[in-house]
Amino acid sequence: KVSLCAYCEMPNVRDHPKPFSSDEPTIYTLPEQYVPTHQRHYLQRCKYTLCYENKEKEWRFAPYAKAFSPGGPNVDVLWKYDIPSTERLTVLRFLNDDYNMNAFSLFQSEESLMETMALRELDLRQP
Repeated sequence: KVSLCAYCEMPNVRDHPKPFSSDEPTIYTLPEQYVPTHQRHYLQRCKYTLCYENKEKEWRFAPYAKAFSPGGPNVDVLWKYDIPSTERLTVLRFLNDDYNMNAFSLFQSEESLMETMALRELDLRQP
């Protein structure tokens, strides 16, 4: 199987605002303008996050899993999807056809172009 995770920051912000001075581990999304990065990250629509906590009046990095543990702030949501490997081609076809998400659109190199063409010709072509 392959696992995919989806993270949503503050889906219920009106009911449960995120604490910004919490002693509990909390995940924060960095504003895009403060993250200089490679063009590929923009193409992939990357977002960057940090998980940290205030322990003994000192800010420290914290494991992400602690932000979702019972007793944590629980204002963010994390979904985990387990996809059977038998569905690989179905998912790749969906991403390729409906979203133009493939190796070439993400990496824009000659190697990724060949990988995308091979996938389309050898694996995704309908009989």
